[in-house]
Amino acid sequence: MKRLVLALAISALAISALAIPLMSTDIVDAKSTKKIHFTKTVTSTSDPGQGYGDGHLAIIVPPKPGILHDGSITYVASAPVQLVVLHEMHNIHNATHPTWTVDGNTQYGRGIITESESGSHEFVGAAVALAGPGEFTVTASVDGWIRTGAIDIAPAPVIQRLPDVHLFEPQIPVTIPYHHGLFNGSQILYIITDSSDAAFADHVSDMQDWDIQTAPLLSNASIPSDLGRVYVFADGIYGDGLYGFQDEIFSTTPGYNYTSLALVNIVSWKPGQNAQTLHSVHDILDAAGSARLTINQTDIVVNAPHIAWPQGQLDTGTGRTPDQITSINHTAGTVTFTAHRGWGPAGETTYCIIVDAVPAEPSRLLGVAHSPATAALHDSPAVSRMYQFNNGLAGTGYLGYQPGIAATSPVHDNYTPLYEIYIIHWNSPATILQTIGDIETAQEEGLVTMTAARPLNQNHIINCPAIDISNLKG
Repeated sequence: MKRLVLALAISALAISALAIPLMSTDIVDAKSTKKIHFTKTVTSTSDPGQGYGDGHLAIIVPPKPGILHDGSITYVASAPVQLVVLHEMHNIHNATHPTWTVDGNTQYGRGIITESESGSHEFVGAAVALAGPGEFTVTASVDGWIRTGAIDIAPAPVIQRLPDVHLFEPQIPVTIPYHHGLFNGSQILYIITDSSDAAFADHVSDMQDWDIQTAPLLSNASIPSDLGRVYVFADGIYGDGLYGFQDEIFSTTPGYNYTSLALVNIVSWKPGQNAQTLHSVHDILDAAGSARLTINQTDIVVNAPHIAWPQGQLDTGTGRTPDQITSINHTAGTVTFTAHRGWGPAGETTYCIIVDAVPAEPSRLLGVAHSPATAALHDSPAVSRMYQFNNGLAGTGYLGYQPGIAATSPVHDNYTPLYEIYIIHWNSPATILQTIGDIETAQEEGLVTMTAARPLNQNHIINCPAIDISNLKG
């Protein structure tokens, strides 16, 4: 039975290599270290551990006496699996926790971090494996260290899931009109979800009959020099562009230092010039250099995610639960996304779609575009925070627990569609948190621990535009 651990960064779990240690460690006299980094695909076999023969096991990092491994693992499996960490034991006579042994002599404590079809977690232990009731295939990436010396590790406790948090319509379909654009002479399809300028947002909303959000903080994203550019034609050859002329031209697309944030440049042909259809930024700059047209760089930043591009498109029908987009209707000129329900800072209901992310592995697992240029916005006011839970009440949040809480939403002046993921870990019996105030109070009382998600030691930022609920009426 598939678990909705992919809601949003379900990414296949909005893969945030959790920066919170999920086990207690006591490392003594670690004498040497060696870096490990690999990706491999493994098909499970019958669990060789005594007493576990009815299940299947895929060992990702095998155990060796006196060896400790610590780092992070990111995995995607063909079925729900348990992430198992084995801990070398020197005194098993009074063990009160599950153990694992092949020969009855060498014993390991057996700790379970989580259970899902995919995820990203930090670990410390003698070995790392994935376990399931039947055969499965898993692709796993490990980044960490091998440490040798006198080691004694207390095993991680099994994390018990509590009752689910049920929300009405946790995911809903949202159909959005797309536009045609160009990149280096090739066609792309894109949508517009947000604009830093209210007047431009109103114009786009009216022309496409689908409301977009005004996000003034996106104007702060124009600071990095590698921000994308979109060239919009104010006259010239008639067409389906935003002002009724030729298609827009983009300076970047997935695979080319992509970010869906683009600074708007208005292109106008000079009087007396014979307009022609241009196909690339090079064409525009060449015509401008010949004094045939002018380029007006505005301070408007739009969120214009690419749906299809020369080398690919957002995934559809890949078996995720659910897919980020379910269909592209070329007859109607629309794309249908899965919108995910969560809470805004004051507990208001929000729905958002996921269109791109950074770093690469979370974006791949989410089935969205990788946007490396977005990483430069880490400290920008254009990026807010979204809090996800890695334990507590099970639900449709990124990591399989309660829905997430965003630090901003469209009903607030500080709305932005960009979020850096932060992880909330319960240190005590969990309850439902619904507001930023709830999180702050729980943190002050020591009930929860909060940390930034750092998959493979990189900032985890997702582009998660909010959907105007009025678009869904009727």
